[in-house]
Order: sequence, then structure tokens, then C-alpha cells
Amino acid sequence: DAERTMNTFLGITGELSADQVNEEALAASEYVYIEGYLVTSDCCRAAAVRVRDLAYQHGVKVAMTFSDPAMVEYFKDGVNEVLGQDGVDLLFC
Repeated sequence: DAERTMNTFLGITGELSADQVNEEALAASEYVYIEGYLVTSDCCRAAAVRVRDLAYQHGVKVAMTFSDPAMVEYFKDGVNEVLGQDGVDLLFC
């Protein structure tokens, strides 16, 4: 039927919180990668925003994936919050 069927399970990632972000490790990175599925929950979205903010504070490039077209369709405000005013350096659609 040419339809995509998928049941995503984020596992422990669904419990990620902003206070679990390791700033020292992030600061030592060239890139940080943000998974688009993180926009689906308040705690994960807050963690993603913290990662983005810390990355820019430390001169680390930010890469993000939208993960699935549904993330943009159903979680547009959350996606925009994570992208921030300045966007990201590398975006996977």
C-alpha cells in the first residue's frame, strides 16, 4: 500500500531532563546532535533547548533532525522552540 508504518519507542530518552546535560562533555565537542523526537515531551524539549543554548555558549555547532514529518506537523511550536531564534548549523529533514 506504499504507506509507512512505524511505532517509535524512545526508551530512556523519553526521560531525559535538562539537569542531566553534561556541560563539560558538550563544551569539548565539535558538534552536538539533537534528536527531533525530543520535542514530544516537556522535559525532553527543555533538555534539548538547554543543549542548544550551552552549545552556542561554548561555540559548539548544533545539528538537529526532524526525525519524522509528523514532528513538524504536530509539534511545530516545540520544534520552533528547540530551533530557537538563530536556528541550527546543520538540519536533517
